[in-house]
Amino acid sequence: MLAAAAAATVLLGAAACGSGGQSPEPPPVPTGVDPDRVAPSNLPEPPKIEKEAGARSDAEMGECRTNAGEQTVTGKVTNNTDKTTDYVITISWVNSTFDVYGRGIAVVKGLKAGTSKDWKISAKLDRDAAQCSLNVKRGEVKS
Repeated sequence: MLAAAAAATVLLGAAACGSGGQSPEPPPVPTGVDPDRVAPSNLPEPPKIEKEAGARSDAEMGECRTNAGEQTVTGKVTNNTDKTTDYVITISWVNSTFDVYGRGIAVVKGLKAGTSKDWKISAKLDRDAAQCSLNVKRGEVKS
């Protein structure tokens, strides 16, 4: 009787290991992607800037609408340095977790010290965004 119980235990243990001693298959990987967390593939990239410095305080931005469709934002950048410099102004339309839904870029080249220039950025949004995010850098723009 004891030998029969031991044989049954060995058989149950072998069955639990699966066929051929292989590991069980891993659970399937979820295939769903939250479309609200995916940036469009056609977002423009800002140009490269040498001697880059943040310059958010040099720019003013007008009204920035966040509804789906064609959006245009205007503003002004003022060179508060003592040298002629280039500016790259980027507006990103983002959701509440800062995923980018749209982006537009303006480049102002050769802005003389102490002078200002108006800029305009347009972008098409496929869906409503939560807010606009303004980024301004100065330096030497490389084409």
